[in-house]
Amino acid sequence: MFERISKGSSANAEDYAQLVKEITKGTVEFNKNEVFSLSENFAAFYEKIADGFDDFGVQDIKIVEEIFGKRDLCIEYIAIYGYSVRILNEDERLFYGEHPDVREEPADLMGKYRVEISFYDSEAASELIKKYGGNKIHEFEEVPESSKSKFKIRMGNPDDSTFIIYIGSDEPIKIKEQDYIKVNYPMGSIKIPIEK
Repeated sequence: MFERISKGSSANAEDYAQLVKEITKGTVEFNKNEVFSLSENFAAFYEKIADGFDDFGVQDIKIVEEIFGKRDLCIEYIAIYGYSVRILNEDERLFYGEHPDVREEPADLMGKYRVEISFYDSEAASELIKKYGGNKIHEFEEVPESSKSKFKIRMGNPDDSTFIIYIGSDEPIKIKEQDYIKVNYPMGSIKIPIEK
């Protein structure tokens, strides 16, 4: 059904939007102009599931440089519900490990400046665990060559319903804090701007 909608006529966008709202039981927020891209995304998602894919969650995280030197923290995902971004105080401890074996660590191991990205009712996909798992602090692998800052990353699951990624640096991380943001597309990328 989603594939058929994604290839439909823009003249029927309002009708298609209503149909998608009914199919998703009103759980997805979008406007009628997004109905085709949203339906295409849902169709691709269900095709993945039909092909046996079941490694849902945060797939990858990297820092990308856009035009004019603009940098974004880019988070690739499949089937997450929402996230928030918080800047940690200098003395605030980190929680790492898997629930119920959660531990705290001193604030300074990740650098003076740290950001916490929390994902709700979500987890890390196996590729992300291979890259940054193991209850260790890792050097961030994918950072633009122009970046003078070195970034560290650590992941944790402090409870059954929250997955956290910590990003740390000895240089200030200028990022906007965000309260809970619902993710409407079943798969894609979240881009969080990092100011210079």
